[in-house]
Amino acid sequence: MPTEVRGNITCQSDPSLPVIGYIEVATMTTKDRYVDREEGLYEPASRMCTGYTMGDLKELNPDVEEESLKQMYQYYYTGSDGKVYSLKSCLDCRTRANASKNKPDFWPSDNL
Repeated sequence: MPTEVRGNITCQSDPSLPVIGYIEVATMTTKDRYVDREEGLYEPASRMCTGYTMGDLKELNPDVEEESLKQMYQYYYTGSDGKVYSLKSCLDCRTRANASKNKPDFWPSDNL
């Protein structure tokens, strides 16, 4: 069955001319939220961004000294097996485009 789709706009010069379209005025709302690591929502960007203990890193790179590993990896948190490290590029947001070392206003002050 043929129908005519009409919107809420019209042609000013010729109101009889059909116009397809619709204009809506609405309010857009956004909210910033800090997601804590313990909530379990964080997923690393790649497999390279997983956590390792220093023992794991020495097994993966047996010829590399611990001090050299600490230059590439950064302390992340303390797990059941001890201190957990990840690549600095995964943990340091300043390595990404448009990154800043300044904490956003909406972050809780106890999560630095």
